[in-house]
Amino acid sequence: MPGLRALWQRVRMRLGPRRVAARVDDGKDLLRAVIDALPVGVALKTPDNRIVMINRHAAEQLGRRPQDVEGRDAADASSEEVSRALRGLDRRLLETGQPVTVEVDTGEFLRGRGDRMTITKSLLRVPDSDEPLILTVAEDVTEARRTRREAQRQSALLRAIADTDPNIIFVKDEQSRYVMVNRRYCEVYGLSEEQLIGHDAVELLGESARHWHEQDKAILHGDREVTAENRQIGADGTEHVFMMVKRPLVTPDGQRLVFGVGVDV
Repeated sequence: MPGLRALWQRVRMRLGPRRVAARVDDGKDLLRAVIDALPVGVALKTPDNRIVMINRHAAEQLGRRPQDVEGRDAADASSEEVSRALRGLDRRLLETGQPVTVEVDTGEFLRGRGDRMTITKSLLRVPDSDEPLILTVAEDVTEARRTRREAQRQSALLRAIADTDPNIIFVKDEQSRYVMVNRRYCEVYGLSEEQLIGHDAVELLGESARHWHEQDKAILHGDREVTAENRQIGADGTEHVFMMVKRPLVTPDGQRLVFGVGVDV
């Protein structure tokens, strides 16, 4: 039945594009859902400042809904001052073609909230288009910044404690190079912290310190503590007798170190 066959071909031709369109729409919906689920603000705009796409997170930070912002000039979503600053970043990006990253106080952008965020802008090349889009990603770094400050505060506190301790304290890496020494250690050996950090004892004190390397290896490989008496002539000619305690130390990122304390007896 040639008539029926021709009719079926016409039906298939009509259904094909619709199915393709449906799949494209499904893909767009999936992409939209993924972008809206991101915990960072994401926006796409044209070089003339028109917002093509903005995810839910970014729109909510501006007190808007995505559909209220998309298709409009980005200047409508912020103050004139903020818009001018962001356009300055856009110009840098378009002139250099290189990503631009800045950290800003969100109080400047989000009605005085006083948090911190990083804004990264990069160019997105679109197939079949000579004009790139500007991709902006804004990430809240308030907590990370607070955590970093707290870590720095704790590190400074521990450093102050170590430097007021009358015992010698040091930390070495797996190659027996010093990564930390306290003030008393420097005083005994007559070397500055800068002279010690990054060097091993053999470099600084000669072959007489070679056995310390072997001891450090035994501590790291055997995962055990070592206690030993160590006699040392200080920089001022005074003989010191230290009761040394060395033990392995593993950092949160998995680095294995040797931690040592010497009590002058």
